[in-house]
Amino acid sequence: MVALAVPDLDNPYVAELATHVISAAGRRDWTVLVDQTQGDPARERLVVGDIRSNLIDGLLFSPLALSEPIEVRVPYRLTPRESSPYGEFPAMRDARPFPL
Repeated sequence: MVALAVPDLDNPYVAELATHVISAAGRRDWTVLVDQTQGDPARERLVVGDIRSNLIDGLLFSPLALSEPIEVRVPYRLTPRESSPYGEFPAMRDARPFPL
């Protein structure tokens, strides 16, 4: 199972991103857990923290509120910065790539 964590699903960019992620995952027989963080730092930390890392195999993440570096315990990808309406993302540490 992979997770898609986004600030809000009402944003057209995010809704289209979710559609494409779910479609691509379906072609690989993967399940997608969609989490709407509302840009809340506590929810964003929860997404990348220990509580969820044992439930998911990979993370597609669009952080909005995190400003400090944070360790990610699963393979992850950030949504493309140049396409995101949210601007630059904070630094995140992880050495494992997440193949798409």
